[in-house]
Amino acid sequence: MNDQPSSQAQTQPQQNVDAPRFRLGPLGKLSLEISIIQNTEDTLQGMLTACTEALVRHLDAAFARIWLLNETENVLELQSSSGMYTHLDGAHARVPVGALKIGLIASERVPHMTNDVISDPLIGDKEWARREGMVAFTGYPLLVGERLIGVLALFTRYKLGDVVLQTIETIANGLALAVERLSLLERERHARTEAENARQRLTLAQQAAHIGTFEWDIQTNAIFWTPELEVLYGLPPGGFEGKYKNWEQRVHPDDLQQAQASLQGAVSGGPPYNTEFRVIWPDGTERWLLAKGEVTHYDDAGRPRRMIGVNIDITERKLAEQEVIQVNQRLQDLNANLESLVATRTETLHQLNTELQRSNQELQDFAYVASHDLQEPLRKIQAFGNLLEEEYGKQLGEGKSYLDRMRNSAGRMRVLIEDLLTFSRVTTKAQPFAQVDLNVIMHDVIDDLSSRLQTTQGNIEVEGDLPTLEADPRQMYQMLQNLLGNALKFHQPGQPPHVRVHTELRELSDAPKEYMLFVEDSGIGFDEKYLDRIFTVFQRLHGRGSYEGTGIGLAVVRKIVERHGGTITASSTPGKGSTFIVTLPACQTSPEKR
Repeated sequence: MNDQPSSQAQTQPQQNVDAPRFRLGPLGKLSLEISIIQNTEDTLQGMLTACTEALVRHLDAAFARIWLLNETENVLELQSSSGMYTHLDGAHARVPVGALKIGLIASERVPHMTNDVISDPLIGDKEWARREGMVAFTGYPLLVGERLIGVLALFTRYKLGDVVLQTIETIANGLALAVERLSLLERERHARTEAENARQRLTLAQQAAHIGTFEWDIQTNAIFWTPELEVLYGLPPGGFEGKYKNWEQRVHPDDLQQAQASLQGAVSGGPPYNTEFRVIWPDGTERWLLAKGEVTHYDDAGRPRRMIGVNIDITERKLAEQEVIQVNQRLQDLNANLESLVATRTETLHQLNTELQRSNQELQDFAYVASHDLQEPLRKIQAFGNLLEEEYGKQLGEGKSYLDRMRNSAGRMRVLIEDLLTFSRVTTKAQPFAQVDLNVIMHDVIDDLSSRLQTTQGNIEVEGDLPTLEADPRQMYQMLQNLLGNALKFHQPGQPPHVRVHTELRELSDAPKEYMLFVEDSGIGFDEKYLDRIFTVFQRLHGRGSYEGTGIGLAVVRKIVERHGGTITASSTPGKGSTFIVTLPACQTSPEKR
């Protein structure tokens, strides 16, 4: 089986035989596009929208949505919606954590998936789901460690397989990390913008007010300062005493040479005085100043005589720049940690997937081998029991009852093993899909059940013609035999069973054609709270003394239906019969199923 959405094969142009060929499937293309989006989109909103659009496009989803957590209000806010719904308002725009199916996924921090939307108790509007043909829903919490970031969810009109779900889970894990990274970057951009705006406002204000101006008599080294400038050096009025030497003593020793070089360069006919340096206040405080100045007067010999300039306190800007550098370093460290975490999780998922495949194969091998190996001793038990009765039956006396109980137990064990073998063969002995006329299959099944029909005086009514499907012929026989056999077995005491079979065609404009098969009986029925239980291996609602069987029949039916890309459910009322509903596609769209 292929769990990925399929696409029609296209004829490829002739390629150079020496050129390397790389071909990605739909899920590979989806994962690659999501990775590119997360590494190239520079805004959080753009990244989220591009991701939901990619999910809808590659998975042919009905729609996909992403909510992010508002930690202050503990509410999930809808950030992106693609597919049949693109609006971000409405009932699902703000979902409290713990409310509705999305809020439950967030509060429990556990993914939720169903391939039977209409029967899922978490799906609130089942009429909408039935009308729109929704089949599957999956939702994943977006987590970074134990911290909730948001929720990713999507609906499809087809069943989602394990490989698709694993891909979506990997995407959800990466998406949480990408949201975390872009959120930090947007906060950083916002901080930079605010710092730049503050610097611009401060510069304009200082230029307009001529804050911290000075005049320097180059030939006498006398300096005239405004009181505002002395404040920048942490000095009281007159603290410089009007001498160049006092200025040198206030400049940080590590910056003095650079400041003097810029000053002397302007005096010597070079570019205007323009430099940044630290000053040391009398109490030891360090402040950053921006100094600018130009020579404005020359003597008769053309020698520079006077410079006018301004000093501006840029300490806050320098601190902001240092903070930006520190934030950038933290972001680089965070990115490195995130990349390491993603690599580790990817490797872990790969190992888990490999182990799961190995475990499933071992399980199938065990069921097949064990079923065969256990058959032989059971046959001998029954054979020797028969011989013992034939030769020594009269001598056993009352002991014959023990012999009968032994043979009956061996017989029940043999039936159980045969049922287990049937269950394992759904996948290990599957036949290729072909065009199957269910009318022919139904005729054979009813013919084989003729003895039970005579015993119970029951009847099977088939309304109209049954469809022709692309399916496994033998498994269609097994499915119908188990469903009809159960309907005949669980009949009302003293009342002949009546079984009604009919089908309905289901056509959707944007989905493959499918058929719904209904098997209705007048039997004992069951409480619908046990609906999931009846399709599980070895699960019985009645004791062995009341009705024969091993509890595997319906589990085999479900496994067959799921192999065909369909669904099975049931409705029932105790004492008023049951209706089993099987939905099967008319054609198998996956190439591996053909």
